[in-house]
Amino acid sequence: MMAADLADTTVRLNVLVPGGANDTVLIPGDVGPEVHARLLDPAIMGPSIV
Repeated sequence: MMAADLADTTVRLNVLVPGGANDTVLIPGDVGPEVHARLLDPAIMGPSIV
């Protein structure tokens, strides 16, 4: 969505998608334990970022 919003600007967007939602502060605190159990550890993105 953000990429589409910025299509007519000089801003470019790179996104790293590790294969699922990560357990970060962007996930609401009130998600149930079944959802929380499926969240990926954000550390898996480290090797791809570097």
